[in-house]
Amino acid sequence: MATSHPLPEPNDGNLETFSVVWLDAAINDTKFINAQRRIGKSIHYLKTFTKVDDCEKYLKSMHEGDRIVLIDGVTEELDEVVVLVLSIQDKSRSQRILDQPLASDIFDTRANQGKSSAELNGQFVHSQLLINCLMRMRSTPNDKADFVSFLKKAYAHNESNSTIVREFERDYTPNQALHWYTRPCFLFQILNKALRVQNVDVLYLIRFFIRDVGRQLEEYKLISPITLYRYQLMSKEELDALRNSVGQLISVNSFFSTSRDRDIAFFLLSAAGPSNNDCQKVIFEIHADPRLESIKAFADITAFSAIQNEEEVLMTLGSIFRLPIIDKIKYDVYGDDNARSNAGTYGHVLSLMGKYSEAEKYFNLIRSELCPDDKKLGACYQNLAILAAKKGNHDKSLELEQKALAIKREKLGSDDPHVADVLCNMSGSYYEKGDYKQALETCNNALAIYKRTLGEDDLKIAGCYLNMGSIHEKIGKNIEALEYFHKALSIQEKHLPSDHYSLGQSHQNIGMLQYLLGHSEVSLEHFKKALQTYEKSCASQDINFAYTYYGMGCVYISKKMFSEALMYSNKARDIFLKQLPPSHPSVFAVERNIQHIKRFTK
Repeated sequence: MATSHPLPEPNDGNLETFSVVWLDAAINDTKFINAQRRIGKSIHYLKTFTKVDDCEKYLKSMHEGDRIVLIDGVTEELDEVVVLVLSIQDKSRSQRILDQPLASDIFDTRANQGKSSAELNGQFVHSQLLINCLMRMRSTPNDKADFVSFLKKAYAHNESNSTIVREFERDYTPNQALHWYTRPCFLFQILNKALRVQNVDVLYLIRFFIRDVGRQLEEYKLISPITLYRYQLMSKEELDALRNSVGQLISVNSFFSTSRDRDIAFFLLSAAGPSNNDCQKVIFEIHADPRLESIKAFADITAFSAIQNEEEVLMTLGSIFRLPIIDKIKYDVYGDDNARSNAGTYGHVLSLMGKYSEAEKYFNLIRSELCPDDKKLGACYQNLAILAAKKGNHDKSLELEQKALAIKREKLGSDDPHVADVLCNMSGSYYEKGDYKQALETCNNALAIYKRTLGEDDLKIAGCYLNMGSIHEKIGKNIEALEYFHKALSIQEKHLPSDHYSLGQSHQNIGMLQYLLGHSEVSLEHFKKALQTYEKSCASQDINFAYTYYGMGCVYISKKMFSEALMYSNKARDIFLKQLPPSHPSVFAVERNIQHIKRFTK
């Protein structure tokens, strides 16, 4: 029988980064229980003191990266404290990551190579050894049970956490590791603090979970180079250490969360409040190439995350980076002095995250604060119209676009590109309503304005060509549609990097039209180019892959190459079923193809 490792005592100190410290000479059991009940769902560690000296001694003993809420004196109702604590609870996971201290070690490659590793960069080497050991240790039957016993003791007086512990005990399996890592609960906090302060006892207990997360990242790792962004609040001392480490290797001693979307990263950083002498805002731009030898895995975890609509790429514990340069970040759009821009950006980011109702409330709030003759009112109506369209209410969208159009024409003139932007959006709503004649007319009006003001090769003109191609395809004019898609692709190739997903979508559109026109070989060439682009720019479960696989399946059916047709159709179905409701037309279409293939291969 396997022997359990002796369990550390969880009541020695706070296992997590956040805590509440309460100094009150009149504290009693009733107050303590009430406080624990009121705040326990958000911050799981409450420490009380009746003497100033004892409290001061405890604060000095805390780790440098810990975050505390200090209550000084009698707080009968705890209302202000509860509001503050709830604000922590309500943060998105991305914002909580921003607040987490960055645990890292630096390997100075400039140091004398004759020194031993114990003398030279010892902490870097030791951290890597510890991480590699944790990742490679074999499992025992008692791993999970030991950790659960530890958690039950740690949260014996916290009912909300005890409930989650019981759920973890009942439901956790290795293939759910990423889901539990991203879930807003104590697990994320315990793991990251243990890694940061190198609490070896806790790390030993949680090693099975560390290993499970690492294995999932390895299983779903990205295979093409990608640029990622990490937003971070850093102390002046931490930032100075980085400035002194340009050109050196940096090991991050935690699972490292990054974003595909630079704009979202900048917004979340700007929302953290102004920088000051003690706390600086930092954006890491990371160029990650999985083809490098011995590189640790990183994966897009969107499909596994407990929190949807976050374009998160997670890097394996102990990933090593080289720091080539540090630039001063300029907040031209997201600066602290640009409150109205931030307000609009907030609504935009909520929309990007798929939180359409929340974004709508925010834009309506902005609208109520604007004067009737404020030119920004047009942009507000336009944003609300886009949200209505995304929610499928195209009549409301058109009504709002008409208001936006009237304001923009009055404030900017009829030949302004912003007027054309509104017309493009209106064309999309007419298209969705099936009014293809009005959609084409409106799109032509937008195109004329763009050509007069932006020239012949602007990306917005490419967008118009794409819309016009879709309209012509819908009304059965496939040759004209193909011409528009080629025009769009030609402009995109002049402006966009070769791995931009928009190029993949254009190749996908052309591939499907070539298939409909009976040009199967040309169709396959474009579908393959689309796949090559998506592999560099999209997650493996992105819906664009599914539509491309579906198109390739159709081509192979027409060529009577049923083995290839079935393979690509199954790939399309797997992604469709993960991303779309079972009743979606795309699901029916691919299922119909699969049944058709099976009839011919019996």
